[in-house]
Amino acid sequence: MVAVELGHTDTDYTACLNVPSVGLVVAGDAAYNDIHLYLAESNAQTRQEWIAALDKIESLNPRAVVASHKRPENDDDPGIIEQSLAPYSLQGSTLTVALGPGTKLQMIAVDDIGWFGARAFTDAAALNGREIDLAGDVRTMPETAEILTEALGRPIAFAQTPIEQVRQFSKDTATMLEWFERVGFSADIAGLEREFGRALTKLPDWARRHARPNGR
Repeated sequence: MVAVELGHTDTDYTACLNVPSVGLVVAGDAAYNDIHLYLAESNAQTRQEWIAALDKIESLNPRAVVASHKRPENDDDPGIIEQSLAPYSLQGSTLTVALGPGTKLQMIAVDDIGWFGARAFTDAAALNGREIDLAGDVRTMPETAEILTEALGRPIAFAQTPIEQVRQFSKDTATMLEWFERVGFSADIAGLEREFGRALTKLPDWARRHARPNGR
């Protein structure tokens, strides 16, 4: 059994265990098997590092890959390596998402989620029992690609992933994306900012903070 350093996958300093004698890789945080990805610590650069880590696992030629994040009933097929980032990839100069070009997606930065989470404790009496929909910005995927182009300093184009390709990876993810297309979130962003006195993070600001010049 050999420990293989992978670097950043869904978090920093990850590794997998390779057992060449039986063709087994225990992939740790690098591979996901029909489970929604943890992307809070990801940006355009670290997703490229994650892809490189998956390539490293694939180069081990495993016959089975055990993901730390998986549905217990799923097989440990090595195909999960390729599928792990399939629905969410910024690969090279292409942003691939299974949403139509006109679909507006509400989004919120992790920092804003943390801020509201803290308020749930500091203002517990006022917020107890309330259900509050959160979002800080709303964008189509072509708009997102334009914002990433500016932030990264290189052209990024949007390409729509076929929903059936996503469904092969995860039925739940495909159902979620279809809901985004039909219904979507409807948080009152301006109302949140008025009520709580906080300017919520917009995608261009988030991208400028997280991107590295020239995409490196």
